Amino acid sequence: MNTHSKWANYSIVIIALCLLLYYGGNVVLPFIFSIFITILLLPLVNFLERIYFPKWLAAIIAVTLITGLLGGIGFFVYTEIDVMARGLPEIIKQNKGVFQQTGDWFASFEIADQLEQFSKEIVSNSAGYLQYILSYISSTLFMIVTIPVYVLFMLIYRSRVEAFINLKYQSNLAHAQLVGKKINKSVQNYIIGLFFVVLSVSVLLSTGLYFLDIPYWLLLGILCGLLTLLPYIGVVIGALLPLTIAFLTKDSLFYPISVMALFIIVQFLEGNVITPNIIGNAVNVNPVALMLGLLLMGALSGILGLILTIPILAVVRILFDSSEEFKPFAKLLANSDE
Repeated sequence: MNTHSKWANYSIVIIALCLLLYYGGNVVLPFIFSIFITILLLPLVNFLERIYFPKWLAAIIAVTLITGLLGGIGFFVYTEIDVMARGLPEIIKQNKGVFQQTGDWFASFEIADQLEQFSKEIVSNSAGYLQYILSYISSTLFMIVTIPVYVLFMLIYRSRVEAFINLKYQSNLAHAQLVGKKINKSVQNYIIGLFFVVLSVSVLLSTGLYFLDIPYWLLLGILCGLLTLLPYIGVVIGALLPLTIAFLTKDSLFYPISVMALFIIVQFLEGNVITPNIIGNAVNVNPVALMLGLLLMGALSGILGLILTIPILAVVRILFDSSEEFKPFAKLLANSDE
C-alpha cells in the first residue's frame, strides 16, 4: 500500500470516529468511561482474587464500592440542587441584593428601571435555571447508569481480552504487555490524582464560601470542585453561580468581589500547585493538544466528551509512542520528554 492510500485510509478512519462520536456518543462514551473505571479497579480486583475471592465476587465488590461512592456524591448534589431551586427565590426576596443596591445608587439615571427589571427577571427565572440544571444532571445520570454493568462484565471477562492480546501480538508479546502496563499506570494515576484535585478544590472553595456567608456554600463548593473535571474552564464556569448568588443575596459589593477573588486564588493554586503536584506527568499531554482535543470532543460529544478528553489523549499518545510510524505524533502530543 503506497503512502497516499495509507493516509487516505487513516483519514477515513478519523472521519468515521468523529461521526461515531457525534451520532453515537451516548453509547460510545459511557463504554469508554467504563474501560477507564475498569482499569482503575484492576488493582483492587487482583488483590481480592489473590486472597481467594472468586473472580465474580471480587468484581461485584469493586463495582459496588465505586458505584456507592459516585452514587452517593450524585445523590447529594441532586437533592441539594433541588433544595436550592426551591429555596433560593425566597432568600433573594428576603435580602436586598447588590442589583437592587445598584438600582438605588443610580436612581437619578435612566438605567435604574432597567437594572430593577433585570434583577426581577433573574429572581423569577432562577428557579427555572436551576431546574434545567437538575434536569440535565438527571438525563446524564440516566445515560451513565449502564456504566456499572459494563464495568462488572469487563472485570469478570477481562481474561478474554488478555487472551486476545496474547494471540494477536504473540510475535511481539513483551512489547504489547509493556504498552498495556503504561496505559494502565497512566489512567490509574490520572483518575486517582483527579479525585484528590477535585477534593482539594471542593474543600478550599467550600471553606472560603462558608466564611463569606454565601448561601448553600457546601453545595456550591462541591459543584465547583466537580467542574474541575473540565480542564481550564471548569473553575471559571463554576464561579458564575456563587458570584450570581452573592450579587442577588448580599447588599454589598464586598461579597461578589470576595467570591471572585476566592476563585482566582483557587484557580491559581489548582493550576500551579495542586494539579502539577498531584497528577504530575500522569498524562504528559501538552496544553495546545489538550485545548484542540477539548474543542473537538466538546463539539462532538458534550460534557462527558470534555471529561474524557485528557485520558483519551493520554492513551492515544502512549499508543503512538509504541509505534515507529506514529512516534513523531507522540512527540508532538507530549508535554515533556519522558
